[in-house]
Amino acid sequence: MPREERNPSEEKAVEILHLYCIARNGTAPAPGLIGLGDRQVSMVRHRDLAAVVSPSPILAYRSMKKEEVIPHLFAHQAVIERVMEGHTVVPVKFGTAAQDQEEVRHILAKDYPRLKAALEAMEGKIELDEVSALVRRVLAENETSSSRTGEG
Repeated sequence: MPREERNPSEEKAVEILHLYCIARNGTAPAPGLIGLGDRQVSMVRHRDLAAVVSPSPILAYRSMKKEEVIPHLFAHQAVIERVMEGHTVVPVKFGTAAQDQEEVRHILAKDYPRLKAALEAMEGKIELDEVSALVRRVLAENETSSSRTGEG
């Protein structure tokens, strides 16, 4: 019996859930927040924790060229920064993924004490990149004002 030919466009690509960060349950991503591959960001919840995720095709980042990976890395960081605007988060390493929501819930359950403690430790902190950008701006402003006043 001949094998049925399939149109490749009809086959659904295998997808995973890309993890961006962990936040408190009750956190909601900004409406319309878009993550990797222009996919909608959502939350997977367990007890009082929530993982910020989006569907993503399976990509082998380690075998990709740096210039191919950079847009994905920027998208990952952009999602974390948007969620950080109003919530405490524990960032998740770029490239961390789960097969489905059930696996994400399993991760949250298995690491619950550690994740909860990390969130509590991060409460009220700001990201180091933000601090260094602020320091650079202040130093540049001081250098500019010093050169105008003849100090230095």
